[in-house]
Amino acid sequence: MQGAGFLGGLRLGYDFKLTPRFLVGFETDSQYRSDLGGGSNSHGSISGVRGGYLGTFRGRLGYVIDRWTVYGTGGLAYGHILAPRTFSGSNLINSIPTTGVSQSYQLVPGWTVGAGVQFALAPGLSLRAEYLYTQLQHSNPTYMTSVSPYPVTVCTKSAMHGVRVGVDFSPIGLLMGASR
Repeated sequence: MQGAGFLGGLRLGYDFKLTPRFLVGFETDSQYRSDLGGGSNSHGSISGVRGGYLGTFRGRLGYVIDRWTVYGTGGLAYGHILAPRTFSGSNLINSIPTTGVSQSYQLVPGWTVGAGVQFALAPGLSLRAEYLYTQLQHSNPTYMTSVSPYPVTVCTKSAMHGVRVGVDFSPIGLLMGASR
């Protein structure tokens, strides 16, 4: 596949300080991914991949150094598979020129793991950057093809490396910072 897509969403979470240096927390997020461009090679071409949702439910373990927090995170994920809407070409399913149209678009479970860094700008306001690797369950989307009267399943594996940046706003942190 070629081209770039947009991924944007919301995150909710809460952290508990175990000691002045260590924290644990949980977070959940949900994002929407825009359509991605198609591509071609010597065997054929595929259309773009339709947009879809991607989300996580994760635990977080961090180490605090002054205004910085370095953390690791991991947990459950869910999302739409990355499969093209259509394909065409030779040697894709057999040696006969074939076209296919997607018949399924599944939301599947998976897992995620990553790490990040967060910088506190003020009480209740921080910047964050994190890396997440997300692996969704194998899925076999079905396609109606020009060479078979029955739907054909195509095995796919959806995995994504992602770098995310964001601004965190915490009304609780703002209130606690104001009471000091």
